Amino acid sequence: MKTVAKAIRLLKMFSAEHEEWGASELGRAVAMDKVIVHRLLRALAEGELLVQDATTRRYRMGPGLIALAHRNLGSMDVTSLARPHLERLRDETGETILLSVRRGNVVVVTLPCESRQAVRVSAEVGDSVPMYCSASGRVFLAFGPATLFQEIDATPMPALTAHTITNLDEIGKQLVDIKRRGWAVDDEELADGVRAVAAPVFGPTGDVECCVALRAPSGRLPRNEMPKLAKKVAETAQHIGEELQRSRR
Repeated sequence: MKTVAKAIRLLKMFSAEHEEWGASELGRAVAMDKVIVHRLLRALAEGELLVQDATTRRYRMGPGLIALAHRNLGSMDVTSLARPHLERLRDETGETILLSVRRGNVVVVTLPCESRQAVRVSAEVGDSVPMYCSASGRVFLAFGPATLFQEIDATPMPALTAHTITNLDEIGKQLVDIKRRGWAVDDEELADGVRAVAAPVFGPTGDVECCVALRAPSGRLPRNEMPKLAKKVAETAQHIGEELQRSRR
């Protein structure tokens, strides 16, 4: 039981204000032996409650922890507010709709509404994608703090497909366009044969709280149709944001 209590204590140190910790830094903060801290962090990472950055070796909240949290949130949680909006958009477009949040340098799915079609893009709560090459990630890069763009420069950005853009200057130009028009696209950058569009959900403080994305097989989402569907996604994101703001007054 003492080991469990220590692990819980470590998990509680991860927050929106302090998203990442190095093992030694965390050990000093909680006055815990560094050997024990290293062992507990490795165990938590194996359980996907934390993830370790391969370059910086620092830890942040993992998809397993996000999934657990969102299974138990109250009725006024953004997931509950968003569900009918996402289901409506899913039924209107026939495609998979996702609600996601940012955790460190990745975007994590908190609510998937899968297409009812036989051939579809599937997703589960806790699935994560990198920010640099996903529509959802670029929403956070465009509308989030400028430091996010600096952070991805310090992390590996492998090309996941032949279409993945890894040039920072080119990504920066895209972010300017995203901020101007209000939505982002992924043209088979994350996965071959899959395209996506995404838009931000703004909370009461004006910050991006989460984002809405539509993902579909490329054959059903041709490039010339992406702007039209992106605008529908942006409208849905706006409605969710307005309802979220009313719920927190």
